Amino acid sequence: MEKHLPQVVGSWLAGTYDRDRGVARAANDGVRSLLDTQVKVTAFWTRYQPQILEYAKESFNETPKTLSDERTVTEDEMQEKYFRVMNSSISLVMNLFSHVSQTEIDKHQDDYSEFLSDNKTLWALAASKDASTRRSVHQLLLVTLNKQPDIVDVKFEKVISQSFITEGLVVAQSGSAFSLVQSLLKMTRLRSAIWTSSYKGKGSPLTRLSRFIEKGSQGGPADFWPAFRALILDLPHDISYTDLTLTNKFLESIRQGISCREEPRANQLPAWSACLDICEYVAGRLPIPEGSIKLLDQSILPAFEHFLSISSSWTISGINNLARAYRICEDLSTKDILVKAHVLESWQSFGERLKTQLQTSLPEQSKDFQKSQTSVATQSQRWFEFIGAITREGAASDNLIINEPSELVLSTAINVMKSRNGKPFSAAATIDSALRLAPDYVSKSDT
Repeated sequence: MEKHLPQVVGSWLAGTYDRDRGVARAANDGVRSLLDTQVKVTAFWTRYQPQILEYAKESFNETPKTLSDERTVTEDEMQEKYFRVMNSSISLVMNLFSHVSQTEIDKHQDDYSEFLSDNKTLWALAASKDASTRRSVHQLLLVTLNKQPDIVDVKFEKVISQSFITEGLVVAQSGSAFSLVQSLLKMTRLRSAIWTSSYKGKGSPLTRLSRFIEKGSQGGPADFWPAFRALILDLPHDISYTDLTLTNKFLESIRQGISCREEPRANQLPAWSACLDICEYVAGRLPIPEGSIKLLDQSILPAFEHFLSISSSWTISGINNLARAYRICEDLSTKDILVKAHVLESWQSFGERLKTQLQTSLPEQSKDFQKSQTSVATQSQRWFEFIGAITREGAASDNLIINEPSELVLSTAINVMKSRNGKPFSAAATIDSALRLAPDYVSKSDT
């Protein structure tokens, strides 16, 4: 049998990674019967390294039509078989890196370089229709950057930029979005020029990122969002955020991705945390004051409107994330007097709206009295829940951004209690919420 192994070893081992369970089980049973120790496994992969690598290289000369007879199978069947072959060949190369020592790999470095560096067909599969194949290509890039960093030259940069950014970010990455972000993050940290000098796509890379993130994690885990945040924060500074329309479209796409129906609820908290980190990062690179004001109006202030049940179509998950959004408002306010005036005006508007609702809540004889009072009480509770979170975060007690409108809400509730003989329970509930949820604020309040 040994004399025939050089001819069959490639297809045999490729079978162990076949997505057909029957094929994979038969191939693995054969391997285990021959190689019953890890020492034998390592020796086997090392001995037949040239033949395995040659099999993988030759597979990329194939096409769906050369692997199947189009007269007897459908287009979908042809594509399925093609992706099975590509996926198993990629897995072979990744396992060479895990089974074979670097010293042995160096003996065939030219073959590895040819397969990894000059193989446009391979890297183009990062944008293929098959999720398993996309993930394999993303993982292979990670392995390549770890094991073969010397092959990463300008030519390689351009190939990866084209396959992963220009094409990969705009196609559906369902089931592979997380691995794509991981591979791009690693590549960006090693060679950030994939986003600048090696990038040949039309329009800004932000446009590609917008189209990618508006779909959310596409079935990815909660860790997708911290990884995406890290990728954005590691982008080269050459990527400009001075185009306010494009920048706000990018931030809007992040919120759209978080809020899409397919995004798991378990992802919400880390997703909003990542979104706010990105907002804060981008805000530091926008022109002041026009850029800061536009970012606040489109990406931060609507969150407070929604939380206070005033009006909005999206919400930030978690009171701590909302407090973080407020701190962004504070930070931007310290940088420009016009920005501070805009933030103050917005919060005063929030306070005025709640004041009006307290004053105009329906009287006791109205049939909708209970509904009206409960609605206003809920809004007041949310208001002081937020104020409590802000004060616990260490915000200054004399901070006018929250102080003036909160004084207005609290004093209005007291006046309504007095003027209407205590009948509107929403006013009493407002005072109760302030005492329970924001005691530190109330203890320093003049009201």
